[in-house]
Amino acid sequence: MATNSLLTLIILVGAIQGFIVAGILLSSKGKTKLPNRFLAALIVLISIASLGVYLMLTGVKYTSATWMTISQVVPFFIIMPIGPLVYLYVRSFSNSVPKNYAVHFAPVMIDVVPQILFILFFSGILPTSFNTLNSFVDAYDTYADIPRWASVTFYLVLSWRFLKTLNHKRGDEFKRVQWLKQFVTVFLWFQVVW
Repeated sequence: MATNSLLTLIILVGAIQGFIVAGILLSSKGKTKLPNRFLAALIVLISIASLGVYLMLTGVKYTSATWMTISQVVPFFIIMPIGPLVYLYVRSFSNSVPKNYAVHFAPVMIDVVPQILFILFFSGILPTSFNTLNSFVDAYDTYADIPRWASVTFYLVLSWRFLKTLNHKRGDEFKRVQWLKQFVTVFLWFQVVW
């Protein structure tokens, strides 16, 4: 039991630390402003997911109707933007971010469909029972993991291929490319585990 409480504490501290780091990154100025924004958004998504895991592990979301409603309408697990954020973060270091990069985030709708359905349900617009909707959302999330995994994998491969084109860099640029390769490699290993 002590291990479980230590794990939940580590997850909570990690989430809080992520929010603080993201705030620091967002307040930065200069030529690293765009890369820092992409990295901050990535860290915020991971921190929100960690907070969601913490709420599940501690059972807070089951303590009252209010927390249960919040857990149904707040999207704690937003996975679809992670791949594009890693890709745009990598591209931003060579000033080659596409002008229409917002289009990469359109598939985020896959992540927020359950929350939209619960908002419609709680508003009285969606005529169904809570159990029916909850069963549908559970099944939906199971199958939505397939495009989530595919999206993150696709963008990680794109990032890796882009970094291979930068191998000719020297000095500080070479160190940055090496660090970005390690950054992408960590995410690739996470994909293998997932």
